Amino acid sequence: MEDWGRYIEAVADALLGKPTSRKSGELRYGKRGSLKVNIETGFWDDFEAGDGGGTLALIKREKGMEGKEAIDWMRDTLGLDIEDRRPQQQGRASSAQSEREPDRRPDPKPAAPKAKPKLVKTYDYTAESGELLFQVCRMEPKNFLQRRPARPDDDPSDVRGEWVWKRDGITQVPYRLTELIEAVADERTIFVVEGEKDVDNLADLGVPATCNAGGAGKWPDELTPYFKDADVVIIRDNDPQAKNPQTGELRWHPDGRPVLPGQDHGMMVAGKLRGTAKRVRILDLPNLPLKGDTTDWLEAGGTSSELYQLVGSIAKLYEPKPFVSKFGAVMWGAPRATRTPYQYVIKGLIPRKETVLIYGASQSGKSFFTQDLAMAVARGGDYLGRKVRRGLVVYCAAEAGAGFVYNRFAGYAAGKGISEDEYLPFICLTKKFDLFGNEQQVIELIAEIKVLVANWNEMFPDDQLELEAVVIDTLNKTTPGMDEINGKEVGLVMSRLDRIREECDCGLWLVHHMNAGGTGPRGHTSLYAAFETAIKIGRYDHTAKDAPAKIADGNKLRDRRFTQITKQREGEDGEITDFFLRGVIAGYDEDNAPIPGAVVEWIDADPAARVKQAEEEAGINMTDQNRNTYRALRRALEEFGVAPPPRLGLPKSVDRVVEAQRWSQIYRENFAADASDDAVRKAIQRGNNFMIDKGIMARSNPFVWITGKRIRGVPKRPDPVDREEEATPPSEESSRVSTYFDQGEPEFGDDAEMGDMPVVDGPAMQPPFDATQIGGPAE
Repeated sequence: MEDWGRYIEAVADALLGKPTSRKSGELRYGKRGSLKVNIETGFWDDFEAGDGGGTLALIKREKGMEGKEAIDWMRDTLGLDIEDRRPQQQGRASSAQSEREPDRRPDPKPAAPKAKPKLVKTYDYTAESGELLFQVCRMEPKNFLQRRPARPDDDPSDVRGEWVWKRDGITQVPYRLTELIEAVADERTIFVVEGEKDVDNLADLGVPATCNAGGAGKWPDELTPYFKDADVVIIRDNDPQAKNPQTGELRWHPDGRPVLPGQDHGMMVAGKLRGTAKRVRILDLPNLPLKGDTTDWLEAGGTSSELYQLVGSIAKLYEPKPFVSKFGAVMWGAPRATRTPYQYVIKGLIPRKETVLIYGASQSGKSFFTQDLAMAVARGGDYLGRKVRRGLVVYCAAEAGAGFVYNRFAGYAAGKGISEDEYLPFICLTKKFDLFGNEQQVIELIAEIKVLVANWNEMFPDDQLELEAVVIDTLNKTTPGMDEINGKEVGLVMSRLDRIREECDCGLWLVHHMNAGGTGPRGHTSLYAAFETAIKIGRYDHTAKDAPAKIADGNKLRDRRFTQITKQREGEDGEITDFFLRGVIAGYDEDNAPIPGAVVEWIDADPAARVKQAEEEAGINMTDQNRNTYRALRRALEEFGVAPPPRLGLPKSVDRVVEAQRWSQIYRENFAADASDDAVRKAIQRGNNFMIDKGIMARSNPFVWITGKRIRGVPKRPDPVDREEEATPPSEESSRVSTYFDQGEPEFGDDAEMGDMPVVDGPAMQPPFDATQIGGPAE
């Protein structure tokens, strides 16, 4: 019979390509080397697919050819010298053969003489009846193969002697099955070990034991039912950490645990048997050498009685680790105390361990603000009346570099009255790196940040801190070559920023520039969408009408600037807080000339007041129904409004008032024609309550009017005309007040006349204006 195994190398080269590794007598294919070709035995194993066999089986799997077709392919395509045992044809066929052109194919590579593997030991796996199902064969040089008795319906090409040397068609059972069944019935403790040799050695001592075929990492589900109600002890091999066969690097599980083949196998088997076996325990034999197994322990003098003593004293009941979702799964109804609370590093402003975008036009002061924010975290205490969680900050000053640590460190210390000699958990990286084109630098950055955190906690054992923020200032300086409007390229950088945040277990703050139109951060819209919180930094246009005044700073006037929370995924946005950059002396140069510096100085830190101003400038948001009641009120004022009676004492900005019943009438006619009286009453009631609460409207029965506040999504009302007519007295009908307007007369102050506050941030807000022309400290 032809020895097909000698062609395995040529066939593998043709079908599988270049191997990922080549050792003496063995080829490996695949990223993890999961497909092994044994040149000496002529067999292959695909450990990932659970498949294997000889040369013809490989051709069948890869080409779909069998029998004669596969043999012809080896002969005709690969040029292998395989004897053609077909009978010689006569006549024309023979003549055609003689007239065939000479074969110009190169002679097949002569196979180097190799010593054939030697079968040194077989382990029988039998059915419950004792019928032989298959054998595990120990070969020399060391290797393990499986074979089963040939059957009448087997492909002749798969049969070698009386055996088929592949796993297809093998019914998997535990080793020494008949003894296992008997021991379980007798309620004896069953030992599960890793190899047949260990099983046999324990059996020689009268200890019931078994294993699976194929070694570590294999436990087919069909083995588990044989252990129903069994008392199982799993003895684990003491294997070293596995290495990548191609690179030699140590292997790790996705959750960070080292890959230990023997120990991992024991835990896998325990997990499979849990719920079927009556009890599952894990036993790690004491004083076992590295790579040691049960046989090593027995050869070192271990006995069956000592083994049972160890089971009673140190074997641990298998308890699976609680499921931990990789994606943060939380079931509705879970107790609130078990849920992870949403945390802030600066309460209500900067969420903890999230992404924060700080953006603004050039010279707006965004870097000064970001430094002030970061130092607040490093110093702890409170910030604008908000509680701060103190922690480490790593500030990547890619834009300012050395000037940041020389001038801004000194300027902050001088402005805040602290010493530069005082150690604070604020670390500045002054060299640029590439987040876009150099993944290796991202890896190195993460590694260095972890070292910096460890060094701080080693230097200050009494001040152990967590890393709270990594600040990158700016995006532009750390992404050379990136197209900011290319969503794919922006997505790549965002994934690397997220990697820094996740691997360093901290918040990630990014400083970025405003777009040319002044409407938002520069670049693709996905950038802004990816952040949990966004804060805009801007400067007021002091040349605009009704603009706020500049701020006196010694003998200078400084521009008034602002921060605005434009996005807060889990909180209130819109809050504005004003500041200016107060000038300080950061030090003196070599000519003893002062070095100018600046620090953030807050002007109005009342959050409620700033939210109120933000709503007036951007427009108050409403539900659709409340917006309809507002539109109805405006229409009623236009159709039925009259000049305000003098007794109301309203400002000139309020040029009309209307009877409340007219408002209800207009609402019904235009927005609720088919609604019931009760539905109309409730809708007007809700709109009335909301708009009075927000200061959008006011009332003094029987009149209602609007104050002039902007409503998001509704065009601004034209400026009022001068009143010339006298107040018209209310009709007798209007003096009757509807019960659902019983709200009393609200307070009404000067804010009714407050107009839009012009802000410099680009043409969309106050065109045209060049922010760089304003005096004061630069960014």
